[in-house]
Amino acid sequence: MTEDLYIEHGYSSLVWKDDAIENNLWLELLLSFPALKNLYLSKDFAPGIVAVLQEIVGTEVLPNLQNIFVKGLEPSGRFQENIRQFVAALELSGRSITISVWDRPRI
Repeated sequence: MTEDLYIEHGYSSLVWKDDAIENNLWLELLLSFPALKNLYLSKDFAPGIVAVLQEIVGTEVLPNLQNIFVKGLEPSGRFQENIRQFVAALELSGRSITISVWDRPRI
């Protein structure tokens, strides 16, 4: 069972922008990793994925998720707005999560 998932792009120009990958596709991908503990995201994909995570708070989806690491995490913006709401909703459901800057090389 996979505990670490890295979602980033490997091209110099991003093929997908904003919400070009629909939420249900992100959800389908995340459902493939029920034992996930650590989620590593590039800043390009982070806002859309966190929006999907907000939709599953309070469900049994990703019950082991403990950490979200974001490459290029910025102090403000769409991601920060979404992540604050996600963290608050998780806390209300009795869970906690750590959000950190992804600044180490991929393992």
